[in-house]
Amino acid sequence: MMNKSYDADVIVIGGGPIGLASAYFCAKQGNSVILLEKFSIGNQQGSSAEHVRMWRIMYTELNHAKLAIKSGEMFQALEKEADVRLLHKNGLLNFGVETGYTPEGTLNTAVEVMDQLGKKYTRLNKRQIEDRYPFKNLPDDFSGVYQEEAATIDVKETLQSLLRLNKINGVDIRTGERVVQMVSEANGVIVRSETRDYVAKKVILCPGSYVNELIYPSFGFKFNILLWEMCFAYYRITDPTLTFPMWFQFDQPRNGHSNLFYGFPEAHFARKGFVRLAVDWASHTFMDPHEREFSPRKLDIQLTREYVMQHMKGLDAAPIDMGSALMTHFPDNLSVLDFLPKEHVPYHKNIVLCTGGWAFKFTPLFGKICADLVNQGETDVDIREFSILRDAIIQPNERKNRMKHSLFWGVIFSLLSAFCYSALTTLIKINGVAISVPILVFIQSAFCLVFILPIMFFKFGRASLNLKQFSTIKKQHLFRTVFSLSIGYCLFLAIKKIPYFDAVLLYNAFPLFVPVVAFALLGTKMNKRLWPFILMGFLGVALTMNIDVHLVSLWAVIALLSAVCAAGSIVMMRKISATDNSLKSLYYYFFISTIISGVIAIPEFHEITQTSFMLLMAMSVLFFFVQYFLVLSATYTTAQVVSSTYYSNIIFSLIFSIFLLNNALSLSVIIGMVLIVVGGVGVIFLQKNLKKLK
Repeated sequence: MMNKSYDADVIVIGGGPIGLASAYFCAKQGNSVILLEKFSIGNQQGSSAEHVRMWRIMYTELNHAKLAIKSGEMFQALEKEADVRLLHKNGLLNFGVETGYTPEGTLNTAVEVMDQLGKKYTRLNKRQIEDRYPFKNLPDDFSGVYQEEAATIDVKETLQSLLRLNKINGVDIRTGERVVQMVSEANGVIVRSETRDYVAKKVILCPGSYVNELIYPSFGFKFNILLWEMCFAYYRITDPTLTFPMWFQFDQPRNGHSNLFYGFPEAHFARKGFVRLAVDWASHTFMDPHEREFSPRKLDIQLTREYVMQHMKGLDAAPIDMGSALMTHFPDNLSVLDFLPKEHVPYHKNIVLCTGGWAFKFTPLFGKICADLVNQGETDVDIREFSILRDAIIQPNERKNRMKHSLFWGVIFSLLSAFCYSALTTLIKINGVAISVPILVFIQSAFCLVFILPIMFFKFGRASLNLKQFSTIKKQHLFRTVFSLSIGYCLFLAIKKIPYFDAVLLYNAFPLFVPVVAFALLGTKMNKRLWPFILMGFLGVALTMNIDVHLVSLWAVIALLSAVCAAGSIVMMRKISATDNSLKSLYYYFFISTIISGVIAIPEFHEITQTSFMLLMAMSVLFFFVQYFLVLSATYTTAQVVSSTYYSNIIFSLIFSIFLLNNALSLSVIIGMVLIVVGGVGVIFLQKNLKKLK
């Protein structure tokens, strides 16, 4: 539980338009607010890229139209308070034929909604559309509807106005602050970023396309989203006498591609003398936002260019200023605006989520709703259609299956890692006398890097070789690498200088250091009820290994230092696992460790015999699986469970020593082995039940 004061009443995660609006309305309601944005305000990484968006009321969904009207009124209030113009009225022309449901609804159902709302509109036939607007060669069965209230939204001015208003109202905006995990408790929420922990009474989560990156590490479930990289371009106006409206064309798909197009009129705040046009579809779809390409797909631009040549007048068909933006697409094409689900999240009303859909036109309204939900626990706006519990929004059984198997697989992978490490250290003791430790560490790292590169390429493609794009938490990977390399240098040297069991014993003191290191690095406090079992396990280690005078030697101190480094490595791997999968983590570790260990090994390079080379390869294979299984273990369970089961490598080392080193098994060793097993199982059992009590 939290035991320190709050950093803010409300923390808003995500500095896009709705995140900014949420922070603004929370501050106006008297809250202290911190806004955390992983990039910068107004960045091009998400759904708000570029200059223009539509505000309109012609929707297939009646409630959507009602919400748009209310949002339009709030845009006007925002304009007055910020003393700017955000909505530029130019009307909307929908034309084409009645189709099945599209991302923009359908032509005729939007007219029915206008009738229900009593809104005026003008019907047009094909000839009238071509006479009044810059379209040509339209099919004879085309018809259209013009509604005069629609407007173009100035995206940049909206973001800058909200930014100014937030600063005026005392919102603490922190950019470049990537949040990696949330913990919801009875009296608030812990928000963990790459740099520190924050504590707030409530959280508003506006992560856009990056929602699963934060939800899954925090609560173990994922949303069923598909990301569209929607491409657009500008086209030069060659006939300024023509009136270019804001428009949608509805038509049946052709040649396997969408035939839904849209356009914006010329805007002085965008690209003067040009109009922005695009196909309302994306050929590049994916689930991980890091798969975004940032460069427009040739097919998407070509479809629009062909449309311009065939059906538009007064434009140069050469596209310029091409770009793309992400669209977070749920199966029913709507946003999610709700508390996180009770089934998956403890104290679920601590956190409000707003993401997905086509929501820029709802910016002030959704921001106000988010503020009302965290402050009053309810809103007077009908948001049932945005419920998080509607069909197919959450991936089925994701968290249930993960929680069911996480402890089991965490223990299994930790035991496998321990076995491989015991085999590795035994090989070093038997055959490693003639091998330089710096050379050994370098060969292990280089071998593993070569081994993992094709796996990375096969799984992630060419992007896996782009270090800058692949991960944004390099500091954590660097710390993990330094800790892990130090284990090898310290322990391997100690094994060569003092008795094998003494070195292994001191190394296996690391479980006692884990809570200390976790507190020092992450501020994590350990439950006191775990201490007796960990101490019992360490007593078992002491009895298993017959400690002698070597304990006071310099090399014994170095062996003990390897335990401290092992604790640091485990803690950092647990933090990294919140954001990077096991392959990412290993890739970074092997890449960085190869560079560092290579520099250290330069003075030690000499001719290696064939026998030594084969031995180094065997050790490298074992080392790879030590790291791989340990990283997998850390992704399934806690640092305490990993450390408790991992020091079972003492038992494996003892077995190897009996059969390979001809050591006898004493009574103290038998008692020690029992204490190790009881202590480890006790920690695992208690840790599991402590989770159930929360």
